[in-house]
Order: sequence, then structure tokens, then C-alpha cells
Amino acid sequence: MGGEGVRSATVLVGREAELDQLLRAVRGARAGLGRRAVGELVTSLLGAAAPDELVADVAARTDGVPLLVEEVVDAHVRAGSVDVTGGVARWRGGTVLVPRSVRGMVEARLESLPGPQRDVLVAGAVLGQFDSAGVLAAVARCDEKTVSDALSRGVDADLLATRAG
Repeated sequence: MGGEGVRSATVLVGREAELDQLLRAVRGARAGLGRRAVGELVTSLLGAAAPDELVADVAARTDGVPLLVEEVVDAHVRAGSVDVTGGVARWRGGTVLVPRSVRGMVEARLESLPGPQRDVLVAGAVLGQFDSAGVLAAVARCDEKTVSDALSRGVDADLLATRAG
């Protein structure tokens, strides 16, 4: 019985190290464009110099992911929060809901995951961080193995990104 306890503890420690490594990779994720590049993309999409406030809003909402930048700029234009007239873009402020195309893409990817794993990813999105397995497990009401599995599946489904380091 003593040997079984040692083996269980070793597996648990190994699993915790694996989870810590995955959490560090997800926490350090940043595959998007920098603020300057977001500004250049927004300017290109509008056909006019992008107001700083608009660039700040788009960069904050999208983490620089080009597809999301395009969708959020389009949503701002459709909502009237940015107006382009005579080659000049004017920011009118306001908030925009997540574009339907982005929402649909995320929902479809989430639907491919089992319920408890979806709960973990939603909890991380609401919290705005994925760096504490314990917190995610508590909020999603699951165990840390489910958190680990959810993070791995989130990366596989392109809902999360990782970066070595």
C-alpha cells in the first residue's frame, strides 16, 4: 500500500507540473499584432487615418488578432461609432457588441467541447485570465484535470493560443 501512495503522489506531482507548464504558455499567449500594426490595419480598412481612440478600442477588444480587428472595425462602421466621410475618419465613441460572425465562430468551437471544458474556458474568459488552475477549477466547479484538459482542447480548437517561454 505504501508503494501505491508514492506512485499516486508522483503522478499527481507530474500532472501538476504539466498543468503549470500549460498555464504559463496560455498566460504568455500573444499572437496578435502590436498597437502600431493594428492602427495600420484599421487605417487600411477605413481608407482613412484611424483615430487614436478607435485604434485603442480595437486593440483592446481584439488583442491584435487580424480577423477580429477586421470584424470589430466593420461592426463600428455599421453601428456608426466611426464615420468615414471625405477620406477622414471620425470616432464617435460608444461600444459595439461582438460581431455576429465572431460570436458564431467562437460558439461553434465551444460547442465541440464537453460541457465541463466549455465551463472552464468561459470562466477564464470572464475572469480575463487563465493562469490559476485552482481559481478556474473553483469558478467552473470542476477538478484541475478538467482545467488542464480544457486548456489543451481550447488550444486545439483555436480558442486559446500559446507561446513558448
